[in-house]
Amino acid sequence: MKARGAPCSSSPREKLTFSNCLHRIASSEFKTFTTSKLPVKEIELDSYINGNILYSEGKSLKTSNGSATQELLSLQYDIGDFTQISATEVVYSLTARHCLLVFDRVTKSNTRFAGSCGSFGYRDGNSGMFNAPLSVEKGTKDSDVLFVVDKYNHAIRRVAITDKSINTLTSLGNFPTVASLVQEEASGDILMLSGHQVIRIRYRSHSIEVVAGSPAASYKDGSFHRALFNSPSDITQIGPETFLIADEGNDRIRILDFDSKTASTLKVQTADCGVQAASSFAVLQSCADLKRPSSLLVTNSSMFVKSSGEILHGMYSY
Repeated sequence: MKARGAPCSSSPREKLTFSNCLHRIASSEFKTFTTSKLPVKEIELDSYINGNILYSEGKSLKTSNGSATQELLSLQYDIGDFTQISATEVVYSLTARHCLLVFDRVTKSNTRFAGSCGSFGYRDGNSGMFNAPLSVEKGTKDSDVLFVVDKYNHAIRRVAITDKSINTLTSLGNFPTVASLVQEEASGDILMLSGHQVIRIRYRSHSIEVVAGSPAASYKDGSFHRALFNSPSDITQIGPETFLIADEGNDRIRILDFDSKTASTLKVQTADCGVQAASSFAVLQSCADLKRPSSLLVTNSSMFVKSSGEILHGMYSY
């Protein structure tokens, strides 16, 4: 799990209470942290400015404490994704330019990190190439590695942080483009969101298997082989066997539990709707202001969610 986040400092909005007995999430009061009208691909705690979050918004990289927002980068192309590799360095993907760049927060410089900017291809090594890199995620078990979704090469690539060399972890075959990935901290397995499914790359064998979901979009909780999703867009680990998924097409946040091998819905209750809102999708839609959640950040005590035109922040307790 990530470090503790900043307290919410923005004006309050409608209260939402998350409750899930299995994971003992006691309560969460969501408030608007900052507005964001453009797509947000990633939210992280800002390693450079304590108390801030760092997020990408279209062609921009921004930092915010909820009351003040600063634009750090304004680019010609959309930022595909980013990850912080140190307190001062941010690696981000420029999908349209086929490369990764690194932004230095101290010198304000942008330099090529991996790939050949402006040229696409499929090559491993120190002169490796991508074809539309999308998601980029720093490993947890492999903390010296970046995992990159190489869209048109239909592969997951590994980039060594030290020498910037690229190698191919595995080909994705016929699986749809991966929207998000995370390395499981203990096993090293890679969990990915592909189409309407959760898939996994085994750490040692690099074999790929479907964990949950189906090729068709729908909504259903239950055991892994019965659970269904609709265009899930982000996944994050919140415990040794537990992950949260932004199920964007279903307007919900889902819980993936590998201990019980079940998928469930994080229950949402508003002050006006009562407890029954948690179990009724129709009521949830009309009462809870959680629309197309697309990015998640979960810390030891709080949660940030990109929902429609804003980033929401909620404090909770275990």
